[in-house]
Amino acid sequence: MKNHSTWVSIVCVIASFAQAWATVDMPQEKEAEYSEAVLEYQAGNADKAMPKLDAILSEQPDNIKALELKGLVLKSKENWKDAARVFLKLRKLAKSAHIDDEKALSYEFQIGTLLVQLQKYDKAKPFLQKCFKAGFNIPVTKFYLGIIAMEEGDLRDAQSNFRSVVRSDVEGLKAPSHFYLGVIAKRRKEDTAAEASWKTAKEMAETISRDPASAPATREGAKQLLASVDTLLSMPSDSGQSSALFASVGLVTG
Repeated sequence: MKNHSTWVSIVCVIASFAQAWATVDMPQEKEAEYSEAVLEYQAGNADKAMPKLDAILSEQPDNIKALELKGLVLKSKENWKDAARVFLKLRKLAKSAHIDDEKALSYEFQIGTLLVQLQKYDKAKPFLQKCFKAGFNIPVTKFYLGIIAMEEGDLRDAQSNFRSVVRSDVEGLKAPSHFYLGVIAKRRKEDTAAEASWKTAKEMAETISRDPASAPATREGAKQLLASVDTLLSMPSDSGQSSALFASVGLVTG
């Protein structure tokens, strides 16, 4: 079950980029075009933002601010591969551009999460481990490390990571973390614990899906998670279909 949504992207480090943009100079002649791209992105018009950013980058290919926003725009369009390429370029530029450590770590984080979306777990792990060791965006980093641990078959490490997320203050990742804790319990043939985790995930996702204050993408992600949970809860405990499903669970974020 491969369910690649935008829910996790919303709770990631967009705020850190907003702060970082203010520290990098933008040539005056491009400031207006860049500002228009920001407004389009914030309004959810990724297709309108991209041409403005490409126009800037055609003349200034190493423009940090334009590259950062382009990476986020591509990510919002779920173009994981091209977004990863942009953040890899930013990572290379970080040293020569004298980028501060926290901002450089945000590039590492974005690359790691995008590689998880691309199911390149072995390549994603070093980037996310670096963020974890540096104390950067710990709850979300641990969520992705939990995904990787599951793919590696390390259920103990995966469980530890997801439990940590559940105890954190990142509300948007608690429902999917409970979902995965249920999957881990099911793989261990702990049916009662699995059902309890899935019911908790369902209750949380239902609350989010009905909350008018939640962003549309967040509500949609919650609905996708609800569908996944309902499928699992409706399966008999000895179902062969269930076994096949647990063996192939991938990234479910909403």
